Amino acid sequence: MGGPAAPFAVLVVGFAVNRAKLAAELAQERDLAQRETATARRASAFLQDLFRAADPAKADSITARELLDQAVEHTKAELDMALEVFRKVGKKLGILE
Repeated sequence: MGGPAAPFAVLVVGFAVNRAKLAAELAQERDLAQRETATARRASAFLQDLFRAADPAKADSITARELLDQAVEHTKAELDMALEVFRKVGKKLGILE
């Protein structure tokens, strides 16, 4: 391959490589944005549930700190349960000992 076709072929290949790299970077950025969005939604739902669960009859006697402490205990219990399920499934699949 000679003449003016060789530089053109190099440009086309370079452009294709550049576009592939850009597409991979954009996919990573998209995935990161989706994870951050999901995290923000979960955090928002957590706080909404936290204050929705507050008993209006006790509004004068309960503090936001007490609500957060209750939520932490509830979250720890849910995490412990999820870890136990993971362990059981892992053992059944032979992934964990």
